[in-house]
Amino acid sequence: MARKRPNSREQTEVGTKVPRLAGLGDGHGKFQNVDWGEADTVLIAGVVVSVTRLGGLASFGYTRDGGAATLTLFLDGDRTTVYIKPSEDLDARLAQVVDYFNNLT
Repeated sequence: MARKRPNSREQTEVGTKVPRLAGLGDGHGKFQNVDWGEADTVLIAGVVVSVTRLGGLASFGYTRDGGAATLTLFLDGDRTTVYIKPSEDLDARLAQVVDYFNNLT
């Protein structure tokens, strides 16, 4: 009988769980510098609506080392990433993105 590869929801042979995202990122967990959870939810929704209305996509994340927030935007086959440092006003940067996309013709 073939052995089944364990997944994150199952116990391994030694009784430890395999992390669901094992191997992704550097594992340092330094995401406390910039927190998307602290951003104004109306502005986050505004980014999503203003970009998707034009047929684009918005992806929210962090740099690999967790030192900055990232907002990656895809539109018309192009991609750009906005980096937001902890020293910047997260809501102000989101408002700039919303304004930019709302003013595109």
